[in-house]
Amino acid sequence: MALTIEWTRRIDNWRNEIRKHVYRPLAPLVLEGFVTAEQLSAEQAAKGRFKPMPPGTAWGAKWEYGWFRASVKVPKAGAGRRIVFAPDFGGEALVFVNGKAAAARDQEHHEITLARKAKAGERFTLLAEAYAGHGPQVCTTGPVPPGRETVPEPGPTQAVVGESSFGIWEEEIYQLALDVETLYLLRNTLDSDSLRVSEIDQGLRDFTTIVDFELAHERMLETVHRCRRTLAPLLACVNG
Repeated sequence: MALTIEWTRRIDNWRNEIRKHVYRPLAPLVLEGFVTAEQLSAEQAAKGRFKPMPPGTAWGAKWEYGWFRASVKVPKAGAGRRIVFAPDFGGEALVFVNGKAAAARDQEHHEITLARKAKAGERFTLLAEAYAGHGPQVCTTGPVPPGRETVPEPGPTQAVVGESSFGIWEEEIYQLALDVETLYLLRNTLDSDSLRVSEIDQGLRDFTTIVDFELAHERMLETVHRCRRTLAPLLACVNG
């Protein structure tokens, strides 16, 4: 039996809400930076003239790079937890952590792990090279009639610094979100009148009745744990 409109809407609301709880910010970070058209190494860039580049700062002429830096000190609230850096430089970037290339920040990767099990007082120095771009691509395939620019000249700036922060990555919540998406996508590929879809639909309904996002954080996490235990037999059958 297919899900009713009411249940579909409720499940969608819970699916959207759970994604907002995977990352829990601990504190904002104000970036410092500078722009250059030169291709610098991290060691060279670290000696650059950095200045505050708070959220809303426009930067990046054509072919220009932005170098950004920040530092993190893990508070007591982050002890023993997975700590991540969630930057928004305004462009794709390569991020160095404590002097070593660690990860990229792009459209599909928004957080960068600093420590799997952090210690209170632990410090991290962050440096990133971001690319502003070389103009908007209007047409990448297909015919290009005379007079049409495929890559028009950009304005004086192409990127804007956004909000950056560091915080806790809630792995259990992330794993439940993946479990739910797996079930949801699977049920949409099967016969809606099948027994398997009926079982999956019950699991999705359970997800919305067990997980309570309105509780205080620790109590909410307990409902997440309980929901994962409830869905485990169903996922085992799916994976089997």
